[in-house]
Amino acid sequence: MELSLHTLHSRELLNHLAQALQARLDVIANHDLRNRDTATHLKKLQEASESIEHCVALLPTEIDPHLRHYLERRSYDKALAWIKEGIIGKHA
Repeated sequence: MELSLHTLHSRELLNHLAQALQARLDVIANHDLRNRDTATHLKKLQEASESIEHCVALLPTEIDPHLRHYLERRSYDKALAWIKEGIIGKHA
């Protein structure tokens, strides 16, 4: 199966989005940092959120409706699971 440049770009972008989503979830789960240094925790959370927003802005308009729904509703754990199952899992 031959992949188009658009497909390769979209897959690469989804991989970056998955990394940004995972980074945000990791920051949220880092209770030690949150308890120890609230300012740094908030900064890392903001950076991760900005990275997600940047990736989302680059996505093509015709993305899967489920993924769009998860991203619009900020259901980032569901969006990450969708990406891993639908894209990364199939092409690993």
